[in-house]
Amino acid sequence: MYNKQYNRTELYYEKASRIGSFNFFRKFAGEFKVAYEDVNGLLALYHLERGTLNVYGFDETRSNLFIRNANIEIRLWYNNMLPELSQILFITGTEYLCFVEVDGRVRVYSLITGQFQPADGKFPPNGEVRCSPDGTCLIAFVGKENYCSLDTEGVSPESTPSNQQHDDDDNDDDDRIFISQSTTTLASANKADSDTGDVDAHVYFVKDLKAASKVLTLNGIGNIGAIKITALRGLQPHLLYVKTSHKYFASKILKITVERDLWRFNATNKAAVNLGKVRFGTDASKQDNQLIEGNSTHFSKIINHGDVLLIRGERRTVREILDDMHLVIEGAFPSSLAVGYQDGFLDFKVEPKPNSNGYVDCYAAVYERYPVESCIQDNTNRMASSANTLHIILGISRQQSVDANYPVRFSKHITGTFRRLINQTNKPASSLQYFTTETESIENLNIIHFCQLSKKQEIGQWLIQMACLIPIQIAVAVGGHFVPLKDGLITDIDAILGGNANLAAVSKAITFGWYESIFNFYGDSDVKVVSSMGEQSTGKSYILNHLCGTTFDGSAQVSNKSVWMSTVPTKETLYVVMDFEGLRSLERTPQEDMFLTLFNAAASNLILYKNNFAIGRDISSMFHSFQAGATIFDPSNTLKMFTARLAIIIKDVPKPDRAGIAAEFESKFNETVRKEADRNFISQLYQGELSIMPLFSIHIKFVFQWPLFNEPSFYTTLAKLKTYLNKQEPKFGKARTFLPTIKIIMAKLKTCDWSSLDDSMVRIRASAVRLLIKQVVASGAEEVEPTLEALKYFFKNLDTGDIIEDNVVTLRDLLDSETSESMVNEQEIIPDSGLILLPDPDGVFSDFTAPLRNFFEDNAQRRFDVSNDADWYKLYNAFVKQIVARRIRRAKQWFSANTSRFPSDHTDIVATAYDLEQESDRLKAVWSLCGLTCAECNLRCLEQRDHSGEHTCFTDHSCKHACAFTQDHFSDGSMDSSQSPPCAMPAGHDGTHICKDSEHVCGETCSLYGKRNCQGTCNKQPDHTDSIHSCASRVHYCGEPCSLRDVKDSKSASRFSCKNTCIVPYEESHEIHKCENDNACPLRCCLLQCNKRCDTSNHFHAIDNAGDYHFCGDEHQCFEECKSKGICEIQNQPREQQENYVNKHGTFSYVKYVQTSRRLTCYKKIPVGKFTHAGTHVHGATDMNTGDCFHYCETKCPFCEYYCTLPFGHQQAEHETSHGNMIQTVFSAVDEEFEHEGFIFNTGDRGNSFLCNMYCKGLGRHRHIDYCKTTNTGTEPPASCKADGIQHITKKINPDPECPKDFVKHSLYWKRTGFADPYTNEEKELYEKCDVMCSGEEHQLKPSQNNSASSGGGPSSDTAAPKSYCELPLFHAPLFTPPNSATGYVDVDGHYFKCQKPAKSRSDFHIIFVIDRSSSMDASDRKPLRNTPVEAKLRATHNNRLGAVYDAVIRFVDTRHSTLRNRAGVSAATSSNDTLSLVLFGSKAKTVYTNRKLSGSAGLIEEMIKHHPSGATNFAAAIKQATDICVKNYDQSRAKPYLITVLFGSISGSQVLESMAEFADQYHNKTVAAKEPKSLLSRILLMTTTNASDSLQCRFYTALDEVKLAECFTGIAKSLTDYKPALMARR
Repeated sequence: MYNKQYNRTELYYEKASRIGSFNFFRKFAGEFKVAYEDVNGLLALYHLERGTLNVYGFDETRSNLFIRNANIEIRLWYNNMLPELSQILFITGTEYLCFVEVDGRVRVYSLITGQFQPADGKFPPNGEVRCSPDGTCLIAFVGKENYCSLDTEGVSPESTPSNQQHDDDDNDDDDRIFISQSTTTLASANKADSDTGDVDAHVYFVKDLKAASKVLTLNGIGNIGAIKITALRGLQPHLLYVKTSHKYFASKILKITVERDLWRFNATNKAAVNLGKVRFGTDASKQDNQLIEGNSTHFSKIINHGDVLLIRGERRTVREILDDMHLVIEGAFPSSLAVGYQDGFLDFKVEPKPNSNGYVDCYAAVYERYPVESCIQDNTNRMASSANTLHIILGISRQQSVDANYPVRFSKHITGTFRRLINQTNKPASSLQYFTTETESIENLNIIHFCQLSKKQEIGQWLIQMACLIPIQIAVAVGGHFVPLKDGLITDIDAILGGNANLAAVSKAITFGWYESIFNFYGDSDVKVVSSMGEQSTGKSYILNHLCGTTFDGSAQVSNKSVWMSTVPTKETLYVVMDFEGLRSLERTPQEDMFLTLFNAAASNLILYKNNFAIGRDISSMFHSFQAGATIFDPSNTLKMFTARLAIIIKDVPKPDRAGIAAEFESKFNETVRKEADRNFISQLYQGELSIMPLFSIHIKFVFQWPLFNEPSFYTTLAKLKTYLNKQEPKFGKARTFLPTIKIIMAKLKTCDWSSLDDSMVRIRASAVRLLIKQVVASGAEEVEPTLEALKYFFKNLDTGDIIEDNVVTLRDLLDSETSESMVNEQEIIPDSGLILLPDPDGVFSDFTAPLRNFFEDNAQRRFDVSNDADWYKLYNAFVKQIVARRIRRAKQWFSANTSRFPSDHTDIVATAYDLEQESDRLKAVWSLCGLTCAECNLRCLEQRDHSGEHTCFTDHSCKHACAFTQDHFSDGSMDSSQSPPCAMPAGHDGTHICKDSEHVCGETCSLYGKRNCQGTCNKQPDHTDSIHSCASRVHYCGEPCSLRDVKDSKSASRFSCKNTCIVPYEESHEIHKCENDNACPLRCCLLQCNKRCDTSNHFHAIDNAGDYHFCGDEHQCFEECKSKGICEIQNQPREQQENYVNKHGTFSYVKYVQTSRRLTCYKKIPVGKFTHAGTHVHGATDMNTGDCFHYCETKCPFCEYYCTLPFGHQQAEHETSHGNMIQTVFSAVDEEFEHEGFIFNTGDRGNSFLCNMYCKGLGRHRHIDYCKTTNTGTEPPASCKADGIQHITKKINPDPECPKDFVKHSLYWKRTGFADPYTNEEKELYEKCDVMCSGEEHQLKPSQNNSASSGGGPSSDTAAPKSYCELPLFHAPLFTPPNSATGYVDVDGHYFKCQKPAKSRSDFHIIFVIDRSSSMDASDRKPLRNTPVEAKLRATHNNRLGAVYDAVIRFVDTRHSTLRNRAGVSAATSSNDTLSLVLFGSKAKTVYTNRKLSGSAGLIEEMIKHHPSGATNFAAAIKQATDICVKNYDQSRAKPYLITVLFGSISGSQVLESMAEFADQYHNKTVAAKEPKSLLSRILLMTTTNASDSLQCRFYTALDEVKLAECFTGIAKSLTDYKPALMARR
């Protein structure tokens, strides 16, 4: 609200229960228009004078406010003028803000784009606008004047003007709003009868704010400012308003049908049935009914008695069918429905008679899908209580109910339904026998009676039970990443955190919605986690529900979408149940599966893995994601995480097959475990705890026989799983501990932090405590917002949530030992919580200490009531020290409560404890008072010790006593001392109190004037006879500067001098001038990090012992870096904002993970009086066995630069790490440009977006590229390149083409790095095999292509044939025949395949180009491609269509030559006998090349550019020339011809080509490739014969432009095996 007095806007924000008992939450200077959006927690303030908009956001606890969008200049969108606004408001659930002007203009501003939407809206002026709770519409309320009111007791379509009426069923794109009213009495409100008027509600859907969709009149509301629209839990919207004149509030129900687009599949191809039309009859004899007349209708065929007739959204029940043209309905349709229809005939629809049993049968459906009685049940058995009674209320009369015998019929129906359910499912359902029904007429309805029958329950417990029935989604695996959800929604946590995306911040940002409160409520309960995994559609959710009593929806039609969570609270244990999406989904990558299995293993106590082994026997692929996860986390560093028991459930195995299935499963499983040895996933992730059902178990003594689904034992066997669970210890302790732990695990998976969980938890807690230490010591509270006035002060145990009490302390408690009992009282002192004890750096110390000083004087002892200020100072100083000690004591209590469960010697805990110690010492130093004599009076100085400037007592320095010469002031003898003038002497002076009247004493200047402590004037009698004038001071001090001067400072090269003066009496002879501070050395400790004073009591320590060092007398923490060899700490630092990978082909986003190392500081303490400790600097305690502190190995992976995670100096030959982005690699490939994972790369592009331990998974069989280890630059491969696992590459390839390179095996590639191969043994075995694939088309085609390519119209498969690879090792010697007469074939290159020899074998080709060079080719609409080696030469002479074709031919030849040259790593001369012929035709055909050896494009370009476009198109001559070349040069034993024809311009010519292709393929029983539109650049005919089967393949291709033409030719050229691109280390 706006506070006019202070010109500020005050925000009040608190729970409803505290309304009236709190101050404002925050204040803002000036007057604002305010809008609040509760869904996203947004607060918008528009400054009316400045025209600026500021948007704030609440945090997840709704307790703190932070700025989101600052100083948005709104007036710039209004021609730099301030708009006259009536209000601003958010569109609910969005970041769109509506600006409503007084004249009704509405503009919508997007906080996302920072712009107003182009279209403005127009609302009625002077209205109040509200947004519906679902954000679909805005409603403008305007006071109604001279309008006909509508009855709002139930505004229905017939009461709405006809021009605003819509048919919800006839038009699926309908927007509708209905309002009905209910009224509730409220306490009286005293207000004049001013709210009886009607209000028009103008409804605007957000998509169109220009015109109202409806205008409804609301009766008797009047005060539009009191209208609010709300929705309970986001469900039923209500319009609330206050009727102050009648002392009640009322509500109207809003029903809003949102406009939507209709998308629907037709179930059949049946033609639409014309039902005809109807109109309303006028037969007056039909009382309470209405006659309906039809036109072209067939009522008797399509309508039954009791069906519902639907006309323009209105429904009426059919009472009687008279004939095909006439029927009678119950009630009547509103006549307004026919307004505007000339003949009165309307369209209609028919709805079948409602089946009331559907409302009853839903109970059986629920109990069929979900458990009736589960193995794990909460104390209330919420699934089916023995007291359940279904009350059925029928909307008929009592007599009708009796006549129809409904009570008995419904009871029988329910009983029969449940009996069938039990018989069909055989599930435990004994409680259903107590399920009863009661059927009554609505005439007997008694709500109060029902309430009395209901069992009373505690509302909190009931709400928890209801909440536990609703699972929440907590994570998804998408885009190759593990993504935790926030309150069940996918939220951009990275954007929320900004640059603070560390592990602690990510874990704190993860929230579980309503389950947060459930975990807090059961905070002291043990937690056990049960989860399910497995293949899709195996019944994982079903078995999980019946074990735990949860309600996960496991339908195969509704994907689980990664991870869902629910809880089952019992008396002693809170069971957390997680349902995981099926593995091996086509929609997910292996990396995403790996994340899910890791999270599952890390979080669970018992894992139910259900599979279809009876159908799919591939154990290896089944557990691939498990094994992949086992190579990432090191379970030895995270003992708590991987202690789950994996229970593998084999689905639906009949008894006769169980022994065989179990034996086969065990055999294959043991083989998988044997291959991976000690790195197998059972040992790594589950500590060897595995149970396999139905028949056997590994490492446990239990043997099971798991029954078939719906056998009775299917459910009773679940009890044995419960036995497993009972034996498991709680993995993470209590619920309060589980909650932050599970969030940290999720954060580690999100950030790919594979370090120890225990270590991460310690670091996160230490970091959280460390951030709060300054706040805790300064204010005595964790959370204090100085800008807020309504503050909360407390210390909290972060584990239990308990508040650390701030006990009441009295003055006697603090000062009992300092003074007598009479001097102090039982006054409670200021609470420690919220008491600010550390000043601002720029603050004045006297002002800062004033509140505490005033409290002491008001409640303990006033300063001027004490004759000796030293006594007051002593008591005040003791009070201050006790206040400081209380704060430090509570801070240590808070620190201990939040770190007690972590190792006290952990580096971060030690560092945090030292921070607390340092901050406590700073607090002590701040409140260490000076205590010396004030420079202006004789009171004690209350400044900080070692302050700069003069000493001051923080008073006005004047004596507060009255003049002692009372008789001189009252000659009449009254002697009233209270009337005496005040003493004019400085406070704390010696002698008598004297006023300014100098006649009381001599008043002459004191003989010792100028000496310290001199009062200035003689205090003797005015007529004293002696000649010496002396003041009342008992002693006059020397006053010379202290002799401690110009000594070497303890911390720097500067000189130190004491600023005090000598207090030795002037009359005493002395050589050393001693100051008031003579019992302490004023120099500070010589250690740089310490600010304490020297502990020597000798003030002249620096003079008397000039060679000594100044030490404070305490131990000091060493701050030197650890000097031990190795890495102290490895840190994963996720770049939460996605990085962009950019190359010349485009850009894509990826998440980059960076690992850094850190040298920790020494953990040792420096002994008292020493500069350093004994021994070397080390960051932690040494291991008792090794004698060393743990350090990581210093070696980095050469590709990702992740550090080895083994100990420094480890004995293992290979290093190990978790691996990250391959930031130190570049692509290398035989081809300069290639596609990988859907993106185009070039050689030399960086490999930043790929992970070391994931890159090879996507390649399958592959070879790596590395720099050749020899310096030989000859043409022949050096001898060293003929070693096992190496194949020399003769071609110069990028990067660094001058540096020779080799193909290397995967194993050798990793062996050279010195790091252990991060892939599983199974994957390693695969990578050692030859990567050459059979060239058969059946292995190349995608499923859709495979269908189209099936022969003869026979049955086609939905999947392509599996790829067939060479069965020999990589880089094997050529084979000539299949080994051991095995099946399969050996191709011409010596590769052995087990598949059938393909029709299209890898052999040599005679490639014949037939190219059109007619005059049409001179057109310049297509030109040679840019940025190619031949661009300049071609554009100089052929910058036209023909040049584009020449460019494509050159690209073809080079690509083909490159492919052949690098196949098997030998020269092209020995690898292929491909030949080339070239025919150009215009009016005549000319042969340029004939059967010439394919040796690259050198010389070809020079030959081609000699020929220019000319003449007409003589296609027949070209084909004849090509045919002659084929016949003349055909060699059946050697090569097959490959005819490539390019034709431009001539449509008829292209049709000839296409016809040739079709005829040839039909003749040779082949399928023609898909045809393209004729309006394309080039038409290409490819004709190929094979010497294997003399079959002919013909294809007709089209290309859109020169780019497509080049791509087509390049694709044709790459007809042999393409080697996959490789990432190699950068030089």
